[in-house]
Parts: sequence; C-alpha cells; structure tokens
Amino acid sequence: MGGRPRWGADTVVHFAGMRFAPRPERFLPTTNTEWFANLVEACLAEGVHRVVLISFPHVEGPTTPDHPATGRLNGAPISAHARTRLEEERLLLGRTEGTSMEPVVLRVGMVYGTGILMPDAARW
Repeated sequence: MGGRPRWGADTVVHFAGMRFAPRPERFLPTTNTEWFANLVEACLAEGVHRVVLISFPHVEGPTTPDHPATGRLNGAPISAHARTRLEEERLLLGRTEGTSMEPVVLRVGMVYGTGILMPDAARW
C-alpha cells in the first residue's frame, strides 16, 4: 500500500477514553473497546500506516518494581479500565496481523499524576 493516506496522516496515536465517571464497567466496553475497534477499521480503510495505542502496565494486573509488567497479553487486570485497555491491545495486534499497518503498543509507566496527564505527554 504505497502513497499517502487520504486523511493525510501516516500515524494515529490513540490514548482517548472515558476514565473518571461512575460505574465505568457499564460504559468502558463501548467507549474503550468498541469505539477503538471502529478507529482501527477506519485507519485500515484509509491506509494509515501506523496506529500507536497508549496503554499502561496494569493491563497485566497489579505491577510493582519487584513484579514489573513483562509485555504479555494474558494478564489478569483488576480495573475495568485496565481490562478494556488490554482488549484494545489484543484487538490492535490481532486486527493488523497480515496487513501493512504497523501496530504499536506503548505501556507508559505513568499517565496520570500532578501536572501530568496523557494529553500533556502527547504535547511534549
């Protein structure tokens, strides 16, 4: 698939999601997983060359400096947010297999904290 995608973008970076609302287990399967699936399909249709998914180590379950994440996809995350983000990772890697799109998953160690949120990190 040569050339430039119709959107004019070679790479899409995804770190959106609805996080701080009551009862996330009710909406995250839709907002995180289904809507991300739609994004991946649109990117494939438009010829985007790379999708970068910003994730975090807790998709493997509880992590600590003594028990860090190892990059596996068979974790047992506790929170609804981590469970749906792991599903996004699996979806991206599975759906792009055998295509020309390059899937990238970045498990960022810190995405929230005083003075740092994912949008701030993207601007840097």
